[in-house]
Amino acid sequence: MESARRIDLGITYLPVPHAGIEFTEVTRIHMNVFGLPRFRSMPRAERPFVVPLLPAVGTPSKVVGLDGWPDHRIDRRIQFRVTLMESALELCRQGRAVAFLPDFVVRLHNEHVRAERKLVPLDSALPEQERRQSVYLVQRRGMRESSLHRQVARSLRRLKAPG
Repeated sequence: MESARRIDLGITYLPVPHAGIEFTEVTRIHMNVFGLPRFRSMPRAERPFVVPLLPAVGTPSKVVGLDGWPDHRIDRRIQFRVTLMESALELCRQGRAVAFLPDFVVRLHNEHVRAERKLVPLDSALPEQERRQSVYLVQRRGMRESSLHRQVARSLRRLKAPG
C-alpha cells in the first residue's frame, strides 16, 4: 500500500525544503560532543565519531551532517555511520565512539543507565555559540495552528538547557 505522504505535524532541527511543507522555529536546543569519560584524555582529532548515515540534501545552510555538525568547516574523525540515534548512543555506551547530540537526549539517557555507561560532555572544536540548534515544527503549507501545535511547541521549549 502506497503512503499518502501526508503529515499532521512533525519535528526537525534540520529543515529540508519541500513543496507544500512549511517550518516554524519554536526553540533552540543545546548540542555537545558526548562520550565516556575516558575520551577526555584523548586528543580531539583522534576521537572516533559516530554520525548519521545519510548527509542532508537540500538544506538551506552549508551544514552537511544530519546531526548539525558543520562538516564543511570543522573536521572530525568519522568512524561509524548509523541510521538511528539509539545506535549512536549504544556505540557511545560501549566506549567505541563519541557523538554530537542534544543535551536533553543525553540527560534522559543518563537517567536510565548504570554509572559506568553515563555519557559526559567533551571539549569540542565547535565554538559554544554554534552549539545551539534550532528546532522546527513541520506542517503542510497553509495548515491552521491547532491546540496540538501549541502543546508540542510548549513541550519543545521546555527542552532548553537549564540556566
